[in-house]
Amino acid sequence: MGCFESIGREFARRGWLAGAIDPETFAACRAYVAALPGQPPYDLLCPAIVRADPAEALAVEAMLAAGPDESPQAPVMEMPPAMAGAEDLAGAYGFHRLGPVLAAFAHWVWHLPFVQDQTVVGVMRDGGVLAAALRAVRPDRPVGEVWLGRRLCLTGALRSAEDREGLVNLLVRARARPASVAEAAAELGLAGETLPRGLTPAQALRPDCLGIFLDWVARAGPRRAVEDHCRRIRRAILGHLGERRALAGKRLVLVDVGYAGSVQRALAAILGMDGEGPRLAGAYMVTTPGMLWMLRGGDGAGFLAHLGAPSWLAQPVVRSREVLETLCASPLGPLLGYGDDGQPVLGPARLPCRQIEEVGRVQCRALAFCASGRPPLSRPEAQRAALALIGCPRPEEAAMIGEWLYDDAMAVGRPRRLTETIHDAARPVLWPQGALAGIGKETP
Repeated sequence: MGCFESIGREFARRGWLAGAIDPETFAACRAYVAALPGQPPYDLLCPAIVRADPAEALAVEAMLAAGPDESPQAPVMEMPPAMAGAEDLAGAYGFHRLGPVLAAFAHWVWHLPFVQDQTVVGVMRDGGVLAAALRAVRPDRPVGEVWLGRRLCLTGALRSAEDREGLVNLLVRARARPASVAEAAAELGLAGETLPRGLTPAQALRPDCLGIFLDWVARAGPRRAVEDHCRRIRRAILGHLGERRALAGKRLVLVDVGYAGSVQRALAAILGMDGEGPRLAGAYMVTTPGMLWMLRGGDGAGFLAHLGAPSWLAQPVVRSREVLETLCASPLGPLLGYGDDGQPVLGPARLPCRQIEEVGRVQCRALAFCASGRPPLSRPEAQRAALALIGCPRPEEAAMIGEWLYDDAMAVGRPRRLTETIHDAARPVLWPQGALAGIGKETP
């Protein structure tokens, strides 16, 4: 991304980079757009990233020589004191390692311009401890919790059964593997319907049969069933948000671990279909360049990394995102839907009792740090601390965390240990740095 950083520095010299965008953030976004087929680069980057006319920005880029340029290297990290002798390793890890990062994040959120005097909610399951950190730092400010998930939000955001892009997002792109025909039919409220010729329930929705499935869904009978199903999910989501008093203000700020803002984008579509609703914003631990699509119609920011920068932190965190999510996740089961009273309906918890107890101690002591009143880390200090968590775990930490299960079926299929090796998986090991610490156990 060196040549893109050169362009970013020239744009910065001209005063064209927006807000908190620096040359490295620009480079990450520009590299992301370069990989999108048929996407004119500055049509997406302007004005959220580059405050210039798209044609003028492209002309300046074309004039710049793409000479060799080195990307910044990851900073040297000062490791915290060893905790090998701690009587309560989980508690010590929470207070000394995770707590300072959460506290710095919470202080940062409360200073974001789009958060001031607005409704703020943590998005369960992973945003619950983040919401608790915000309350610990500012007990005078209310922070609620809402249950939202990609599966339901992407379904509710389908405008019609002919929304092929939305269907592909739900059934293929948002998953570790494409849904089977039977899974896709159930997802769309079509379980039990007679499938068209050429499709069997066990088939995966790969290119050879995806078009057949989408054509079938768009036919009159399935189309009505799908659209009724999506409408019911939309109403249930709005009923839940109403029950949690999340729709009353002018702006609703979602607090979550983050990445590309898919839940925020889908929820914005749902609110748009229902009429006037609050403007959405997102305060996240990490955002990737995919967040660019959300910034065209909403607000969003990442604390540890924003829009994929700095790359020395964003890349290892996103590569092993399950570690951060597992540290933040509620031990409760996955969201299945909502009851008539607007309350979430959850599936059974799938985590072992030992993990629930250990994660509970980590989170409890991390929140104790947030409430301690200690001066927060600066953002660069928090970034170095987070890199140490993910990319440079101490052996005793990796031994504890590496055995934990990650249970988001949409993301990885069946529950997996963070350092488990599955040779035929797209990512054989979820947390390579933990496995390199010598604690990974291969499956038979």
